[in-house]
Amino acid sequence: MPEFNSPGTHPITVRHLLTHTSGLRGTLPLKDAPDSATALTMVLTTVPVAPVGSRMVYSDLNAILLTNTTWTSPKPPDAVLDFLTAVYAAILD
Repeated sequence: MPEFNSPGTHPITVRHLLTHTSGLRGTLPLKDAPDSATALTMVLTTVPVAPVGSRMVYSDLNAILLTNTTWTSPKPPDAVLDFLTAVYAAILD
């Protein structure tokens, strides 16, 4: 995901996102964002607060990044896309 390129994010993998070892903070004030695009930009520009892989912290940002990865992949399976669309809408809208 090229747009997720803040300092310290390069080593983060899908595995880190799935296992909550990305080093990202638990949450951001996404409800304060005026719209979904702004909220997504907040997520895409966040930086890790811990070294990647060093600890497990449940992070909503991981789910949002995984969803965005699925949305931007060439051909996600329809069932996965339907599920993640619902999750994405519930989190950001």
